[in-house]
Amino acid sequence: MPGVQRRVDYCAIGVDILIHVSRPVVIILLSLLTAVSTADAAPVRVRLQEGNARAFLVLRSADAEEIAFGELRQKPMGGGLIESRLELNFKDGSRREELAVFSQRQVFRLERYRLVQRGPSFPTLEASFDRMRGSYDATAQLQQGDSEKHAGGRLEMPVDLSNGLPMILAKNLSPALLVGRR
Repeated sequence: MPGVQRRVDYCAIGVDILIHVSRPVVIILLSLLTAVSTADAAPVRVRLQEGNARAFLVLRSADAEEIAFGELRQKPMGGGLIESRLELNFKDGSRREELAVFSQRQVFRLERYRLVQRGPSFPTLEASFDRMRGSYDATAQLQQGDSEKHAGGRLEMPVDLSNGLPMILAKNLSPALLVGRR
């Protein structure tokens, strides 16, 4: 209809990460993550298409103190790719950013990944790999205060590589696979 604007739906959620979660919920989440990591080392078939998503996160310590705030953003990029970005900003000034770009044609396939951690909470780490370029690049410290080491080169990414995708893959696991894991 003329004059009607199309609205992109975002899901905005406030999330407290696994601090005051009941024991059964923790057991179920750990079971799902174990199933994702051991699911016959094969790509996970797409059952639920991913699209736009947005969540606001609060990371708490075991004694419920807020230690970081963040945001999860996910959006289609064109070419059948989805970009998922998780950013956490810690109260001490540390920052953690994770970017996963994946395709979802029949199976989920990680195409590009980047992780950056900096600040007092982490030794410095910046690592990335790219399926199309067939390469990786990493700069890291083993411990705070150490000199940074750099590595890079050619990399053939395995088809079942899933950095940055565990919760997406868990949503798409076959129920038969989960029943067989009990």
